[in-house]
Order: sequence, then structure tokens, then C-alpha cells
Amino acid sequence: TGWRVGWMVVKDKSLHPAMEALLQNFFISVPTLAQLAAVTALDCEEELDGHVARYRNNLRVLLEGLPAAGFDRLSRPDGAFYLYCEVSSLLSLTKAPDSLALCS
Repeated sequence: TGWRVGWMVVKDKSLHPAMEALLQNFFISVPTLAQLAAVTALDCEEELDGHVARYRNNLRVLLEGLPAAGFDRLSRPDGAFYLYCEVSSLLSLTKAPDSLALCS
């Protein structure tokens, strides 16, 4: 959408030049309207807390439900919404040649 405003905390100072080069799109020439929208978005603590609670519940549902559905090897997300599952055992059960075929 082009409405990008962001920041990143990187402890390892040797990574700063590379990260700055990658992240310039976030903080160079951000339109005023996007900056004002970002400030307003950060002023919605109750709404944001609600999103955090909903995502936490969604994570709980996935961490309980995926093993019950046969996805017994998965990585617990730490700070993001990606959850990766090992599917090799399911490939042999379904005769799918790879994960793409398993998904289709």
C-alpha cells in the first residue's frame, strides 16, 4: 500500500549498516499522513491489547490443534505470527511427493 512506517532494534552494531540499507524504505520520505496515522495507531492501547490477546489465543489454538491433526513437529513462534510445521511424516502417509503436493 505504500503506507510503511517502522523501526527495528538491532543489538549487534556490526549489522547496523546492512540493516539501515534494507530498512530505508521504512523511514526515508515517509508521507506526513502516514506518520500521523502511525502516531494515532500507537495511541490505541486498549485496541492493541485486544489484538495481542486474540493472537495469543490463536497461537494456543494452533499449538493444541496442529499436533492433534498430525503435525506433531512444529516450531513455536517467538515474536511473529509464523508457525512452521515438519510435514515429512505426513508425506509418506498421503503419498504426496513434496509439501506443495501435500497442500494441494
